Amino acid sequence: MTDSLLGIALPDRLLWFVALLVAVFFVSSLSLVATVAALRIRNVRRSRRWQRLETRWEPVIIGVLVGERPEAELHALVERRDQRYFVDFLLRYSTRLKGGERETVVRLAQRYLPAIARQLERRSGERRARAVRTLGELDVETYTPQIVAALRDPSPLVAITAGRALAQQRSPKLVRSLVDSLESFELWDTRFLSSLLADLGPEAMPALRAVLEDQERPARTRALAANTLERLNDLNAADIAVAVLEAGAATSTIPSEQHVDLMVAALRLVRKVGRGEHVGTVRRMLAASNAAVRGCAVDALASVGGGDDVPLIRKAIDDESNWVVMHAVRGLKALGRVDFLQDLAASNHPRADAAREVLAGTAS
Repeated sequence: MTDSLLGIALPDRLLWFVALLVAVFFVSSLSLVATVAALRIRNVRRSRRWQRLETRWEPVIIGVLVGERPEAELHALVERRDQRYFVDFLLRYSTRLKGGERETVVRLAQRYLPAIARQLERRSGERRARAVRTLGELDVETYTPQIVAALRDPSPLVAITAGRALAQQRSPKLVRSLVDSLESFELWDTRFLSSLLADLGPEAMPALRAVLEDQERPARTRALAANTLERLNDLNAADIAVAVLEAGAATSTIPSEQHVDLMVAALRLVRKVGRGEHVGTVRRMLAASNAAVRGCAVDALASVGGGDDVPLIRKAIDDESNWVVMHAVRGLKALGRVDFLQDLAASNHPRADAAREVLAGTAS
């Protein structure tokens, strides 16, 4: 039986079709292998060429650093097409050197940095991030506008690289630029960002206080500011944290996750830098609807409260949340009420296990 198409039998047509598919896959595989091989050869050649360049540059830059050879001699060895790689070469030196030697490396890089700055316009986020890192390391002062603009880059990698570059400079102007761009880091881990901001040092405190106080800011951003102020041990932030707690307690709606994070961050800040006059607000937080807030309130009360607050912390042992219970038991331990914990551990109380766990930690 034959098909009407070209007079070819149907089984023969299927066989031809399968053979054609096999041929297509075979050619595609050969093309892929050829492409991989070509890329490998290109990378090997590029690596060898870079090694040759570094072999030429290495003795000259060492001579420049020790003052035995002129900088012009090194520049003469850098061809136009090798300028970006030469900057990478200098960048590795700059991260290892200090003082006058590092200043020499930075000076050597100056004439090539405009080409690096143009990399900020590339479509690749990785290239933009590398350009930001290079500019931040070798000449942050000249390229401050570009680095500040990179804080709002659509690529989180570029934005955080810019943040790191600015964090190394403790200029009040740069601190303000970084703090004002906190919303750009919405998807980044809060602890990481808090550590990054804390690297700014005490110069960041006024700007961070302003963020914590600003009710127009997102709750997550304000919580980040509170966490950083806690790390910086900012005594002047205690009153602002209490005001945040008072405003949060007055909110009648069901607290969102971001709202809870802000309340928790404010309580931790009060625990760290609060004073006796703040104890009234902390006591009111013990009645919060959220267990995380109640647990942090117990912690803060054990820190800023006095002997009169021991009954309140003891009462928290009966809280429905195990989280709050553990904070209450640890709070009593911090206040020296080991006698009460020992009695609790020896009893048939439902929370006796929590007391035993904390006492076991004390014994060890």
